[in-house]
Amino acid sequence: MPLDGSYVAVGSNIFVMGGFRDWKITSSVSLIDCRSHTAQPLADMPKAVAGSVTQVIDGKIYVIGGSDTLSPMKSPSRSMMVFDTRSENWELKMRPDWEQGKKWFSSVEMGGKIYMRTCYNSFVYDPGEDNCERDEVLHRQEWSSSCVIEDVLYYYDVRGKCLRAYDPKQRSWGVVKGLEGLLPDGCSWSKSASYNGGKLALFLQSKEIWCAEIAVERRHEGEIWGQVEWCGVVLGGNFHIMDCVPVAVML
Repeated sequence: MPLDGSYVAVGSNIFVMGGFRDWKITSSVSLIDCRSHTAQPLADMPKAVAGSVTQVIDGKIYVIGGSDTLSPMKSPSRSMMVFDTRSENWELKMRPDWEQGKKWFSSVEMGGKIYMRTCYNSFVYDPGEDNCERDEVLHRQEWSSSCVIEDVLYYYDVRGKCLRAYDPKQRSWGVVKGLEGLLPDGCSWSKSASYNGGKLALFLQSKEIWCAEIAVERRHEGEIWGQVEWCGVVLGGNFHIMDCVPVAVML
């Protein structure tokens, strides 16, 4: 897999786009079929980039920002490439209203909109209206490696040692309760993914890589509670997880 590539799942397929191969930026696109365990090349992106944020809405893959230099921290950020998974055609768009030179750190899709974060701002992009707005409340937390369950964003704050939740309808942050003392301490990074109809898989780097399966629920008072259904070491040694992609494998 390319370093700093973009990975996104559509059904039982994973699309791999851009990134660094042999320290050269590539525009190549591959499709991994998780049922047959095979891969095939697709049409190249209009532009070679690495470190983009990527989301899928209505069968279209949005590849936003990314570096076109050897520095993944530098990003034009004003480019957006859209791939139609049905026609397999690419479209390149430029967004003069977006920040230039700032790396996109994270993104999620909620309610048909793409929520994105740079170092200095968080944005909400509506593909239907082709409109992008700044969200100062969302940016109050340094969210990244997030996932979405029932249109609520979740991410694990390694410094705060808690699972945080952002509700875009209420435009408020909260802490998921019921997890105190149940997750490993001293974590340096986290990754998360939603799966199986409302559960959260949380990967944490301590001395080993841990995985916690967490069920979340909103109670009558509006508070969000979590229940750890399983937690244990899944990888030992010097490993780092670049990304988590939940895939629906139907045999």
